[in-house]
Amino acid sequence: MNKFKSPEMILSKAVCAALRLHGFYVFHPGNEGKRTIWEIAQWKINGGVPGVSDLIIVLRGEVVFVELKTENGRQNPAQKEFQAAVEGRGHKYEIWRSLDDALNFANTQRRKK
Repeated sequence: MNKFKSPEMILSKAVCAALRLHGFYVFHPGNEGKRTIWEIAQWKINGGVPGVSDLIIVLRGEVVFVELKTENGRQNPAQKEFQAAVEGRGHKYEIWRSLDDALNFANTQRRKK
């Protein structure tokens, strides 16, 4: 399957579009992809970390890390380790499985203002 047409990538595109329409600053760290052994070494030297969340949302005074998963998708060990590191430093980490999760987040943030 073409990685740009995978269910998770389709969800990512929809979520990013919706959040940006609601005025959120959201980005994808571009952490995946096949690399040669040399490229992996360079990626790690330059700060690459396995398991980084799919999306990072920068709010006023807060950062939220979001992992996107299909209905049956599960975190791998590196993603669980990243989640523990993020939450251990006081940041929010969420797993979203649908566009509704993003819209609920947007509505919750709007009510906080």
